[in-house]
Amino acid sequence: MPEKTAGIQCCQSSGSLGSEVMEEPVNFDNGISYEKDVLAPLNNNVIIPVSQKSHYVFPKRQRVDLEFSDLTFTSSSWSMTKFQKENKKILHGISGTFKSGELSVIMGPSGAGKSTLLNILAGFTTRGSTGTVKLNGTTRNQSQRFRKLSAYIPQDEELRLGLTVMEAMIFAANLKLGYSVSHQYKKQQVVEILGLLGLDQSHHTLTSRLSGGQRKRLAVALELLSNPPILFLDEPTTGLDSSSCSQCLYLFKRLAQEGRTIVCTIHQPSALLFEMFDKLYALSAGKCIYDGPSTQLVPYFNNFNVKCPPYHNPADFLMEVAMGDHGVDLNQLAAAVQQQQLIERTNPTKDKDLPLKDVPMILNSDTPSISPAPVIMQFFLLYKRNLLQTRRNWIAVFIGPVLACCFSIFGFCLKRSDTPAVFQWLFTVSYFRAAFHGVVVSVYGFNRKDLYCPEEELYCHYADPSKFLKEMDIVNIDLVSNISMVLFIWCLMHTATYLTLWLKLNKR
Repeated sequence: MPEKTAGIQCCQSSGSLGSEVMEEPVNFDNGISYEKDVLAPLNNNVIIPVSQKSHYVFPKRQRVDLEFSDLTFTSSSWSMTKFQKENKKILHGISGTFKSGELSVIMGPSGAGKSTLLNILAGFTTRGSTGTVKLNGTTRNQSQRFRKLSAYIPQDEELRLGLTVMEAMIFAANLKLGYSVSHQYKKQQVVEILGLLGLDQSHHTLTSRLSGGQRKRLAVALELLSNPPILFLDEPTTGLDSSSCSQCLYLFKRLAQEGRTIVCTIHQPSALLFEMFDKLYALSAGKCIYDGPSTQLVPYFNNFNVKCPPYHNPADFLMEVAMGDHGVDLNQLAAAVQQQQLIERTNPTKDKDLPLKDVPMILNSDTPSISPAPVIMQFFLLYKRNLLQTRRNWIAVFIGPVLACCFSIFGFCLKRSDTPAVFQWLFTVSYFRAAFHGVVVSVYGFNRKDLYCPEEELYCHYADPSKFLKEMDIVNIDLVSNISMVLFIWCLMHTATYLTLWLKLNKR
């Protein structure tokens, strides 16, 4: 693509932004004030605030460039109306390169294939896709090695709402960094990362009480503990206000400047945020219509007689072009991009790619050797985390009495003889009945002697345990059969869960 020479021309009102911001401190909702001496200029006139803990620098990891060629993806689904399998092609042989040290953004209208491309690059989708993905010139595989190189943050991040920010980070640090490093080192890493992301005032705040922007930053912080050189983010600014969007993009820009490969999908950013992008990869109907610097988007489309109106947001203009609103032939744009990419591949830069085997999987030699926690410790940590969340979940206080009433009123002690014949088979396959009968028989069965009856009582009906068992319709019970039923149901449920997870993972 053309060289990065000029700023975005169709949004002229932002030209004086740099000089205005440098005059006064800038305050954001995280309580940190960014003075002019800690503002880092980016592109031409975009100012990036750097945290007060900007002196903290992550341990260096080898730069990793991501390259993909001729990627296609076909989605298969079963049609209930046609009673046959239908295939839909989502990506049409696209290619591109995302380099380290750059904030690369994938844009396009809904249904263009942004998330699909991101999932394929991150290794979350493999079935139905063809093509080649390379890391520093070496073909990528789906081994544990690549998983250590990258981190993926989905659009709807799954955070543990019952944990505080510090607790979530400590659990993640113990899982990711293991016990090969000291607790002090992990605690220092956690504190420094939270300070870098502006969460140093939220250490003891429950995750459920964080704002949308803070949750996004916490999701990034959890992944930064392993210091991955490649970071994938799916719609990181969706649902955030303009201030939170700015803070998130500032963070991604800072991480990219430290040598990481940052790849994210963004639907429709503002003009100010658009200028922060180093690399723009635009999709339309599964085809690439632009691949190059964001600052050259408007001049590039001018070559196809597609003019961006003055004072128009370039991101909105790109969406309009991708939707075909300006009458441009999208196939012509896709063909031009493919031709340009072919020229760039046939005339590579002088920098030689580093083979994947030379890309370190851990931190550099100046830092401790790090490996994840062993399986036994992972089980212990996850169990401890689950207990902590359960203890703080007060919903059991309200659900317990409701369930107790339901069990008491609606047939909890219903006898088999009182049940219609068509439903009696449920007693046979009920693991709860088998366990309950086994416990009761072990207490009141096996010819137990009569229970104590006080002398002042005229009659104790249940003094004879056999009468209680008979009235509860617990007679002729085989303990071996009940225990076998409980074990069978336990194995069946675990097998079904395993198969469900296996099928879910293999669909990718």
